[in-house]
Amino acid sequence: MPGHRVRHANFEARVDPVNAGSNAGTKADAAFVVRSGLGKSDCVSFEAVNYPGYYLRHSGFRVFLHRAEGSAGFRADATFCPVTGIGGKHTSLRSHNYPDRYLSHDSRRQMRIAPIGDGATSSTAAFLIRPAL
Repeated sequence: MPGHRVRHANFEARVDPVNAGSNAGTKADAAFVVRSGLGKSDCVSFEAVNYPGYYLRHSGFRVFLHRAEGSAGFRADATFCPVTGIGGKHTSLRSHNYPDRYLSHDSRRQMRIAPIGDGATSSTAAFLIRPAL
């Protein structure tokens, strides 16, 4: 979605419009440090810039911003493996512990992990990784 970025709002991950004119809080909510995967080192985890120690992780197939608590389950839930984008463009992020599911967004722009064809499509689960605004 051009002009949109993954961000957290009220500790829920979403895809919202974020641009140079957005307020500082919105821009900060859309900035993540890409870390080596907490559950698998050749994958990635996303730590919030404005909430150090908090990572995007799935729970109940929805994606939230949660404080890292060190359990194996948390580490697995917060780990996503980059693959060629669904549809052949950009990057898709496959869940480490549910490898048939991909980071995607629904019609309400809420982030979740979903299987290809049942929520994960080239328009909902392919991302560009860009520098923060």
